[in-house]
Amino acid sequence: MQSLITPDLKVFIEGSQGISMGTRDKDLTPEYTRVLGASVNEDGIITFYTAKDTSVKAIENIDNNKLISITLASPLSYECYQFKGKCITYRDSNEIDQGNIERYLKGFNDALNILGIRDGIIYKWPSQPSMAIEMKVEEIFEQTPKVGAGKSISK
Repeated sequence: MQSLITPDLKVFIEGSQGISMGTRDKDLTPEYTRVLGASVNEDGIITFYTAKDTSVKAIENIDNNKLISITLASPLSYECYQFKGKCITYRDSNEIDQGNIERYLKGFNDALNILGIRDGIIYKWPSQPSMAIEMKVEEIFEQTPKVGAGKSISK
C-alpha cells in the first residue's frame, strides 16, 4: 500500500513543529502527551518520541485500543495537520532516537526564539528517559485555520 504521506508532509513532520499526541481510554476520555520530534520511514510509518514519565496513561490507552492521533503545528505559520492511525509498536528509545530528540529540541527552540520565547525554555520539558512510538497513518486532516480546515486530505 502506498504511503499517505507526501514528500512535502514528510519534510513538515520532520521539521521544527509543535507536536502533540492524543489517545483515549475505553470511556473515550482523551489523554494529551507532548511529543519530542518525529520522523517518517520509507513505508510512511511515523516514529515519534515521548518522555516515558509523561506517557504512562497514553501507553495504557494504546495497549487498550492502539488508536493514536498526532497533531503538528508550525509555531511560525500555524500550518497544521492531524494524523490518525494505529500504534504498530513502542519501545524504549535508543541512542539514535535520543539524537533525533536533541535535534528536534534544538530546532523547535530556535523556531520559538524567532517568536520571542525565552531561549532554552523547552529544555525544561522532560525528555529522558524516552520512548519511540511507531504509527501507521490511516487518515490525514488539514487543520490550518483557513477554508477547508478539518477536511481529510488523505482520501
